[in-house]
This record gives sequence, structure tokens and C-alpha cells, in this order.
Amino acid sequence: MGRLRKACGVAWVALCIPLLPYTVYFYELTAWKLFGEEFYRARYGPSREPVIEIFGGKAFIRFSDVQARLSDMDEAARRGDIVRRNWLGPAMLASDVFVDGVFALGLDYSNHTSFRPWMDSTLWGVHKKWSRAGVEEAAEKFISGKKHLSLPKDFKEFGVQIIATNWLGLRVPEEFDAAEFTGFFQDFRLQLGMAPEWMFQIPGMAYLSGWIQDRNAKYVKAISDALARHHPHTPPEHIMRFSANALDAMATAGGLSIGEIGARVVAALWDKIGDLGAEDFRLNSTNVDNVILETIRLFPAVTNIAYERLRPFVNSDGTVASDVLGREILAIGPILHDPELWGLDAMEFRLRGQSAYEAERGFLAFGGHGNRSCPGADLALETLRALFLALEKRSWKVKGTGNVSFWGYGTFPFTIELQ
Repeated sequence: MGRLRKACGVAWVALCIPLLPYTVYFYELTAWKLFGEEFYRARYGPSREPVIEIFGGKAFIRFSDVQARLSDMDEAARRGDIVRRNWLGPAMLASDVFVDGVFALGLDYSNHTSFRPWMDSTLWGVHKKWSRAGVEEAAEKFISGKKHLSLPKDFKEFGVQIIATNWLGLRVPEEFDAAEFTGFFQDFRLQLGMAPEWMFQIPGMAYLSGWIQDRNAKYVKAISDALARHHPHTPPEHIMRFSANALDAMATAGGLSIGEIGARVVAALWDKIGDLGAEDFRLNSTNVDNVILETIRLFPAVTNIAYERLRPFVNSDGTVASDVLGREILAIGPILHDPELWGLDAMEFRLRGQSAYEAERGFLAFGGHGNRSCPGADLALETLRALFLALEKRSWKVKGTGNVSFWGYGTFPFTIELQ
């Protein structure tokens, strides 16, 4: 019986492994859009109910509620008021990996807060190594060497390479191969971070987890060596912990988002949605940022932040907001589409101007502000900006006929041909 159970387990894993990369589309890009927002509109309509019961927890969809909880999140975790979970169960890849929706943070909360200033300094502060000229040169070279682009795959590869070379100083290809990284490791590391604990008892999954752990160690070592070269006066233990966080940036946050958002911008341009369909519209250096930010608003890469609440949330005035415990979901997607924040055309693609895309006004696509903001937002925007301006110098079209299919917040994979 034991051998039969083991054989069945291995067979089950073999059948499921090819489907794992697609679960990110269901959970993060599709499930909330199709079932969360639509459920909210159908059930509550204009009543503006601030909390809805969905996905096994309470989802906060009012900006003020989400903003307050985002601002308190790091402190709440240190107090033990909340604990991060993923959709299915605790992350098993490493003891210090917390899962944020489907995005992992490589440092625990206390370390995340203490290391954040140094991370900021390497991305946009005194230790910053990357430059706009360097990213633009890399984008020009990348686009000029292509006859076709498979999206989001190729943009993910480029985004990861920019993070590796321009931010972390890795030598390519001697120390890092972006195609190898995005080809298998990235998807499966992400999906295993979503897996429940019982799944790792299955022999095939346990082996795959061990393989991912070995690759984790390999990449952390390469990143640590590169950072030590560029920051020789930084303590080794500091660099090692920072390297784990940098690996998460490549494997999840920026490494996924640049590719996904890039594909959605291309799809929006090709489909000529909203203001992009105006007869006189031409993508250029003046409007490219607005196009990117509006795409992020309509089709965000991060649509929710989920955690388990162990103690009641307390308002800034000391009053208890709610004594109901359990899973809480901060619903970023619906806030980015809220008519009260964005106007009656909230579901339309409009070039709203740079000032509209601020966290204080409801643009939470980069995680809010303070310690909850995305430290790599400037590098990500520069990477996307450089890609599209380089792409616009070429004649291109989507392979096949018709428009690109959006499903949920994302698109199905598609190919563009360059002339």
C-alpha cells in the first residue's frame, strides 16, 4: 500500500507540474478581477459596502481602510497582531520567506524595516549604480536584436537582466543567465511558495522543493559576491541577508511585474483602448509614463495583500475598529477602479496626468508609501519606459489577427513581430 501511495503521489505531481505556472494567472491576475470585483458590483452595487466576504476572509475595498492597514502593517507584524499567509497555506521554501498574495518578501518584518534604508540607497540613493542612459542602451540593444517577442516571457527576461546587471552588478552571462532564470526557476519558485504544507510530503514535490532550494543558494551566493565587489565596506552578514531579498525582487516582485505590465501596455497600444485609440495619439517620451501608469492602474500586477489577523485592528485614536479575527484581504484592484477616487470613467483608459498617480490619492499599485512603498519603482518605470521607446522605433504588429485577449487583469501570452 505504501508503494502504491508513493507511486500515485509521483504520478499526481507529474500531472500537476505543467499546470503550476498558470496558477499565478488564476489567483493573482484573474480570480480577484473576475470573482472579486464582479461579485462586489453585483451584490453591493452603489451601496459602497466597505467590507465583503470572499475568498475565505474579509476583503477591505475602501481606500481609507486599506491605507490605514497598509501604514500599520510592519508594526502590526512586529507586535504579533498579524501574520502573513499565502492563499493555500504557509510558505515552505525558507523559514524567513513571507508571502504577500503571490509575492514573497525575503526578509522578516524587523529585518525588512532595518534593511530598507540600505536597499533604498542602492536603488535611488547614495549607493545607486544604475543610470537612465545604461537602461536605455540595454533596451535599444535588446529590441534591435529581435525579430519577434513572446510576451510576457521576453519582457520578464529583460526585466530580470536589468535588475541583475544594473542594480546588483552581476556579470552576464558568467554569473547570471536571465533566460535560464526565467525559463523554469522563476515560475516554480513562485508556485511552490503558494503550496500548502501537506503537498511537500509527496515525493515528487519534496524533490522539486529541494531543487529550488539549491538554486536559491546558488543565486544568493552570486548576488552576494557581486554586492561585495560593489559595496566592499558593507558587513558580509548584511550583504547576505540583503541578497536573499534581492533574489525575491528578481524572482517575484520586479522580475514578474516588469514583464507582466510590459505585455499589458503592448496589448493596450495594439487594441487602442480608451485614449490610445485617438486618431492623433502617438507614443512618445512625453506621454509614455502616463501610458504605463494608467495601464498599471487598470491592469495591476499586484491586486491584493492577504494576511491573517490575530489581534483586533486599532484605529489611530485608540478605538478598536473591529474585533473580528481571521483572514483579511486588502483589495488593491477595486481601489484602483473606484469611481469615487478616479471619476465616472474609472474603468476607462484615460491619460490622467502624472499627479493622479500618487499613493495618497488611491494609486496603491506600488504598495502605498513609507516602508510599504516599492523601493524599485523608479528602476521598474525606467525599464518599461526604455523598452517602449525603443520598441516604437520599430514597426511591429501582433502575430495573428484581431486584438489581444485580456482575461481578468492580465493577458494571455501573445507574440509580436518586429520589422
